[in-house]
Amino acid sequence: MEAKMERLYKHEIRRLENLSAKMGVTIGELRQRCRRADIAERRQVIAWYLHEQGYSYTRIGIMLGRHHSTMILAYNRVNDLLDIRDRNITELVNLISDGS
Repeated sequence: MEAKMERLYKHEIRRLENLSAKMGVTIGELRQRCRRADIAERRQVIAWYLHEQGYSYTRIGIMLGRHHSTMILAYNRVNDLLDIRDRNITELVNLISDGS
């Protein structure tokens, strides 16, 4: 099942460009069907960050080309890993949160 392509607003594209640049990936890598661990982690952290910034799971899903339920799982996973002080996730969250 292919994700429904909806129009992204200019501010959302700019936000994704900034976040993906900080994370060292492209928007294309974030939105493609890649399940490579390093890209998946970055996608999950970006989903977590966007939700912390007030975006709805549905909107985040549209921005990242995923279903909203996947974004809920990503948010919960990042929270769980932050709770146990996972080094990789903590570094990614610090990287994305600095100067935003």
